[in-house]
Amino acid sequence: MTEAACILVVDDEIPILEIMEGLLGNLDYVVTTCPSPEEALAMFCNAPENFDLLVTDMNMPGMNGAELIRSVRQIRPEIPIILCTGFSEFMNADNTEALGSSRYIMKPVTQKQINQAIRSLLDS
Repeated sequence: MTEAACILVVDDEIPILEIMEGLLGNLDYVVTTCPSPEEALAMFCNAPENFDLLVTDMNMPGMNGAELIRSVRQIRPEIPIILCTGFSEFMNADNTEALGSSRYIMKPVTQKQINQAIRSLLDS
């Protein structure tokens, strides 16, 4: 049996964090949620090896998702990152890749969508 992947989920909306924790927990991932990108970055800096994947929102107060992605990539360039955000006129797969994200998923996200994105990144 393989060890469960550890996923850091960052979103400033607590209900979304709770939903993601439930969705990912049901899929047997180990989930750490964080409502603040600054707090998430500090957590990541303290133990970057503790996380197999990052899922982040884009629009958050203070530091946004793009800034968080850039900072995380400076510490661990190879970590898979999923940008999970609501409607945005300028966000698409190409722009997401330019930000340093591995995948882009529009909210609201389904369990199947998030699992397919995670598996495609972790199994490759």
